[in-house]
Amino acid sequence: SYGAIRYASSAAGVETVNSSGVITPVSVGTAVITATQAAVAGVNAQATQTYTLTVNALPTPTLTFSTPTSASVTMGGSLTNAATSNYTGGSYGAISYASSATGVATVSSSGVITPVSVGTAIITATQAAVAGVNAQATQTYTLTVNALPTPTLTYATPTSASVTMSGTLTNAATSNYTGGSYGAISYASSAT
Repeated sequence: SYGAIRYASSAAGVETVNSSGVITPVSVGTAVITATQAAVAGVNAQATQTYTLTVNALPTPTLTFSTPTSASVTMGGSLTNAATSNYTGGSYGAISYASSATGVATVSSSGVITPVSVGTAIITATQAAVAGVNAQATQTYTLTVNALPTPTLTYATPTSASVTMSGTLTNAATSNYTGGSYGAISYASSAT
């Protein structure tokens, strides 16, 4: 028949406390929680005890792109510029991507860029908020989609050349983009 214990908060706008002492956070801040055991005549006197409770904000992840701030890709190419978070795995929010100009470039769920046309787009990574786990976070970078390079062809003998009947002439062209996967040089005559 001892007195029942009840709980009270000094700041219900910061948190609430139920009859079992379970705290429910409401906003960031500090409150004093008071437990009071009621007096019962001839059994026990009233008693109180307090503690200070601090409600902290959810952690806000920091997102970092592999290539921060700005990146570029050439038409026909691809670029992977994924974001990583200092809060990953478990119950933390997933990271998604968006392009500000899908007519310039699209971005996949894993951060892979596909160029669509020459121009500039802002790529945004967003880590979703999860109640009680983490706040939402975003990070951006500027993507530039460049045109394909145009080779410059140069003949060994530029502009004009001559050859005598029954003779031959070799006047090969060279390019400033050769080797690797650059296109092959072919030749054609306007008067065969």
